[in-house]
Amino acid sequence: MENNPAENLLVYRQYNVPLDSYYEEEIKIIIDNLTIEGLSPDELLKRKLEFEREAIPYIKLFFHYALKISGNPNDAYDMLQDTYVLAFRFFDKLEEGTNCRIWLGRIMRNCYINRYRKNILKKQQKMSLYES
Repeated sequence: MENNPAENLLVYRQYNVPLDSYYEEEIKIIIDNLTIEGLSPDELLKRKLEFEREAIPYIKLFFHYALKISGNPNDAYDMLQDTYVLAFRFFDKLEEGTNCRIWLGRIMRNCYINRYRKNILKKQQKMSLYES
């Protein structure tokens, strides 16, 4: 997949998002600090290396996707974190031959839907408290 500099510049101008990959490094740090109960240190290291090989190359793509659907850089970064933490947690469920990019996209889409539903519930609760 080719990186379009004009598109990156547009995102930068519209949302004032730096063009460097600070979010990529942040996600790598988060993944490095995660542990999964029941996995030996060797199994955990193997999973981290495989996850880094399969999923990390798509971070920029999914940050821009999250930015597009959320419209806010902070929400986009939060969604990116949620997506990658969930993906790492359930990386063993990814079947051999499955397209990792599609799988990550589905996780991100579900994260967005869950956030949207949670925000609607919060607004409804605030409204009900205000009305009482």
